[in-house]
Amino acid sequence: PAAGSGARATGAATCELSQVVEETARLLLPLAAQHRATLETDLVPVRCAGNADELAQVLTNLVGNAFSHNPGGVRVRVAVRGEREHAVLTVSDTGRGITAGDLPHLFERFYRVDKARTSSAEHSGLGLAITRAIITAQGGTITVASQLGEGTTLTVRLPAASAEG
Repeated sequence: PAAGSGARATGAATCELSQVVEETARLLLPLAAQHRATLETDLVPVRCAGNADELAQVLTNLVGNAFSHNPGGVRVRVAVRGEREHAVLTVSDTGRGITAGDLPHLFERFYRVDKARTSSAEHSGLGLAITRAIITAQGGTITVASQLGEGTTLTVRLPAASAEG
């Protein structure tokens, strides 16, 4: 099936991750401008097992969070590379960071790091839970590393796909 056909990791859906990221990042540029943020990409071509539309949603959620939860002027860098049997997507920002106490709960449904600011309807606390569910359904993992005052990096690892696949 085609990359956007909706096939799950149980089947044969594969896509060129760097192409999905490039197209999605281009669509996110107006959001970056709205948040007075910078969005940079560093992309190496790599095919992965996964649905292109769902991976675009993953990237949109991760980059959108980086913009929304940081002050204007934040730099967000999205990178794609191959690493052994994985396609690796990283989203790093130069923002305020996340406390060590919040990190273990980041992917829980309805969990909000900034409880006062995100109590509005704008943020439900579901974005990262949904993101993790999409990644897991495609055979991947997501991890987070953060330093207060320095920024946050989210790393997605997806199974690499053969060039023929």
